[in-house]
Amino acid sequence: MRWLIPRLSGFHAQHPEIEVLLKASLEPVDFRKEDIDGAVRLGDGTWPGVNIHRLVSNILAPVASPSLLKTGPKLKRPADLRHYTLLHSIARPDDWACWLDAAGAGEAVDSHAGMTYESSAMAYAAAVEGQGIAMAQLFLVENDLHDGKLVMPFKKTLDMKDYTYYLLTPSHREESPSMKTFRLWMLEQFGGGAAA
Repeated sequence: MRWLIPRLSGFHAQHPEIEVLLKASLEPVDFRKEDIDGAVRLGDGTWPGVNIHRLVSNILAPVASPSLLKTGPKLKRPADLRHYTLLHSIARPDDWACWLDAAGAGEAVDSHAGMTYESSAMAYAAAVEGQGIAMAQLFLVENDLHDGKLVMPFKKTLDMKDYTYYLLTPSHREESPSMKTFRLWMLEQFGGGAAA
């Protein structure tokens, strides 16, 4: 939602003849049962029976509103996060634990404490409003960081390597011309070039 929807008007301007229907779901995709041309999924890149196109690097870091950090307890080291409300996404329950372990604070901070939201977008909105500190996928909050709505209290980031976002297309049928156009556009938007 945070990345694709703001960019769709650019796609429609270039390709007004292509209709894009978006459906939000965390369920596994079955291209043999569903009449869909593609799906964006988070995972390790190993789905059987589909064509897999890696979209973006998944770099994690805590983010917060500048006002929260000004009024709250000092954050000198990652262990100090125990004094703040951690904001979580149901879809990404282990992000805090992974980052805290990588930052050497896994023992000091309860990685599951705090507030949990249905989506990352909701957790980021709560962070902007000063409700706590969210574990962000940096490509999804780049505009908020640029605009100063969010800041990174620590320089430490964590690259989740192959565990990232992929565009999946069915391998059992030929790709439609519209889906090919959309796939190439998405890859170009993510900086992956226009590989056929």
